Amino acid sequence: MKKSLLIITLCVLFVLAIFVTAFALQLLSAPSSKQDVSVSATTMPTVSVTAEPTPSPTPSPTDCVATFGFVGDILMMKSQIATAKKDDGTYDFTRSFEPMRELFSSVDVMVGNFEGTFGGEEYAYTQNIGDPRPPTPDNPNPSSPFQEFSSPDELAENLRELGFDVLTTANNHSLDRDIGGLYRTIETIKNAGILRTGTFLSQEDRETPLIIDINGIKVGIVCATDSINGYNDRLSSTERDYAVARLYQNPEFFAKDISACREGGAEFIIACVHWGDEYENVQDSTQERTARELIEYGVDAIVGSHPHVVQPIKWIQATRDGEEISVPVIYSLGNFISNMSPDLTHYGLFLSMELTKNAQTQKVSVTELKYLPVYCLRQSLSTGERLHQTLPCYSDISRITPFEELSSKEERNIEKCREHILKVCGTDNAKIMD
Repeated sequence: MKKSLLIITLCVLFVLAIFVTAFALQLLSAPSSKQDVSVSATTMPTVSVTAEPTPSPTPSPTDCVATFGFVGDILMMKSQIATAKKDDGTYDFTRSFEPMRELFSSVDVMVGNFEGTFGGEEYAYTQNIGDPRPPTPDNPNPSSPFQEFSSPDELAENLRELGFDVLTTANNHSLDRDIGGLYRTIETIKNAGILRTGTFLSQEDRETPLIIDINGIKVGIVCATDSINGYNDRLSSTERDYAVARLYQNPEFFAKDISACREGGAEFIIACVHWGDEYENVQDSTQERTARELIEYGVDAIVGSHPHVVQPIKWIQATRDGEEISVPVIYSLGNFISNMSPDLTHYGLFLSMELTKNAQTQKVSVTELKYLPVYCLRQSLSTGERLHQTLPCYSDISRITPFEELSSKEERNIEKCREHILKVCGTDNAKIMD
């Protein structure tokens, strides 16, 4: 019995030993529960953290700047027209203006006063006082105590090519070829690609303001004259209300012209006025009073013509809408080109007016006013011609480029022109260009 029990015990122990051995071997062959894993940067999940962008500072608004240039009376007389005539019968006035080209290109908008008409060849170009001229459909018996001006159409094209952007046309010679000539003048200027104001084709035309948007500044230009040489009878009662803007005869209409500019969006208004006494070097009390009235109407700058000589430059202080304003008044630019005889009528101004619109307030003001004397030279050429040329009067005469070399006398005349204009205009109210 004991022997049997021993055998059974030994068997159990043997089986148990086998089981333990197998279990141990299974444990030794099993992988470790803590594996050695190498994780590369490419396989590691990454979290991309994008920093909030630093907001760029809002650009500060910048001021808008525009420059306007002005010259005085453009008068084409008989001898000037004769010199401009070419062999083929056409006309070219380029030589008379070429020395001013560079100066004109220095401004954004160029303005001049065209004193005369483009009446058409059939009604005669400018003649001397007393010379008969052919009748027009509007005037079968033309006669006048004044010289009457009419230029070839090529002049308009030459002025545009030189750089004129605007011509003002309200002056005492607007009706020199009657109402038909006035209308034809407007059309000729338009066809040449030049803007104009002062004379009009209709009431609707009169009520459409001239507003120029230049470099972000909207500038209105108005024009009126104090005289039409007594030619009221060349206008019908209806035409008197719109054809020529009058400074004194119907000032309420001119006030409406100014208001129309403002209502049309103009931020700055320039009045080009034909006023004053001829050949007077100083403005009169009527000009001074009218200047203040125009400022009350809403004008921001005043540029004058008609005296044929240069008059002073002033600033008028006024109050508008509760604010103090300062308005430049150029009483007379003198002549730009003509064949007038008195020495002082050979002198004129090139005026440069800089306008700035403040980016913060949106107010437009004159930030620089400067001028350069100009001289109308009657030069006897080697060809035998006598050429009228407008020259910029720089202090350095070598900068001036006339058609032919200047004589010592001509140089002295240019110096006299500069000296006279500096005396009249000074440098307190406007800078001298050089």
